Amino acid sequence: MSLPAIGAAQVDALPSGVVRAASIGPSEQTQIDAYVAKYAPGLTSGDPDEMRRSRDLLLSPLKGEGFTFAFRRAYGGALWPTIESLVASDNPFEQLAGMRLAGRVATEQPTGALINLLESEDAGVRVFAAGRLGLVLETAISSSTPTISPDTAARAVRGLAERVRADEEIRVADASVRSLGEATGASPRALDGVRDIATRELGDAIGDRLRAARERLSQGQEEMLVALRALGLVRIAVADANARPSAETAKAAVGAGGDAIAYILARFDADLIGEDKSVEVRLLQAAQTTFYFGRQRYAEVTNGDRNIPTPTLDKAFEGPRPRDFRIQATGLLGPSATWLGELGFKPDRFIGS
Repeated sequence: MSLPAIGAAQVDALPSGVVRAASIGPSEQTQIDAYVAKYAPGLTSGDPDEMRRSRDLLLSPLKGEGFTFAFRRAYGGALWPTIESLVASDNPFEQLAGMRLAGRVATEQPTGALINLLESEDAGVRVFAAGRLGLVLETAISSSTPTISPDTAARAVRGLAERVRADEEIRVADASVRSLGEATGASPRALDGVRDIATRELGDAIGDRLRAARERLSQGQEEMLVALRALGLVRIAVADANARPSAETAKAAVGAGGDAIAYILARFDADLIGEDKSVEVRLLQAAQTTFYFGRQRYAEVTNGDRNIPTPTLDKAFEGPRPRDFRIQATGLLGPSATWLGELGFKPDRFIGS
């Protein structure tokens, strides 16, 4: 590939005038294209040192502060053919480089590529793609000019939520929860309300995951730790007095909290609670507060009864009569609980009839 006729010194580093340009004209685009053309081939050279150096040089214009949205868009467009080729590569090092670039560029086409990689058969690829999507969401939410559309942000959120819901690799689910946290913590107005979408999707997804996990209980704590992180994010988003979650999002928080309580109850009934039950206690505390705030916000949105008692299941769980926990949990979540119908849950959602 022949480079445009500009000086070599101009290719070695993009001038600050290009990176900070309010608009990209033919001269700036020529310099961007030359810079990409010079270093992109190194990403497929097979030499680890050259690949690393080329990757770092291609990432460098988008690190730090000062680059404009116009530059990001033009630079991302110039990089897209390279990213597209890399993420489709059978070489894991090339694919990794492509995902790094895609996450940092954070524009439409690279983001779409990362969303597609959430379906990869390689769990390592799914983990990294999930993490890069977190960077994309962070970038889009914090930018004065969003780098992706609200529709693309919602697609990313739903793709991540599906990994939380159904991925057999716990590390993929965990990475997806972490990335969704970028959206659940966003301003309520950012990207046409992506916060509410992410909170609802995460609540529904972790609830679904915990219900499935009740059918394959194990001694390990990995599922509880992922659920603990997810419930923390959902609770914070729903309890925020400065936000007004939709009724469906509040209901998702209630469902997630209830499913977590039911999961601990299933572990209790299976005699899987060891002497150190600190993780169970933390999850139970997170579950009941998420459940409580979800019900409160649902009542506010629907003008329902706000006289909702605060669950104290953790005290029964830690008390001298652990069976009291079972009695209280069954009373709260069992088929006869009147709030189930009020929120539109099936009677056996949490505890079978």
